[in-house]
Amino acid sequence: MVWKSVWAVVAGLLYTIALTTVLDVLMYLVGVFAKFGDPINSSMAALALSYRILAGISGAYLTAGLAPFNPARHVFVLASIGTVLGLIGMIATWDSGLAPHWFAAAIAIIAYPQSWLGYALHERLHPPQPLKSVEPPRPKMRTRKKPARSDQPSTRKPK
Repeated sequence: MVWKSVWAVVAGLLYTIALTTVLDVLMYLVGVFAKFGDPINSSMAALALSYRILAGISGAYLTAGLAPFNPARHVFVLASIGTVLGLIGMIATWDSGLAPHWFAAAIAIIAYPQSWLGYALHERLHPPQPLKSVEPPRPKMRTRKKPARSDQPSTRKPK
């Protein structure tokens, strides 16, 4: 059970990282972003942030779907990891000039809201099933056959 929980969080994280990386590379290949390593301006950063939000929502949705129990807790762990990774990225790139400062800060800030949206979307599309109450089996009641009434003819054959 623990490995399923770990896998749910890791799968959501890997999915989000892979999707944003593929989209970043695609943006460079089609010429939306300048050459790799060149700084991006605010409009490019806004575009990158928008698809990172969508990737984060879908990663949290995946985590909620894979969670063996309590999907909210799994998504909360995913958001915490995303926030820590975002803070590390913000610290590492703050003075690099590769993107506006708000972009690096936004990556760390959006982890919880986008994860909550992914969780909420999953719960809306796949509502949890109510627990079935488990009742102890009832003892079978022995029923006595009613004696035949005297005013009705007997169905017994005489001996």
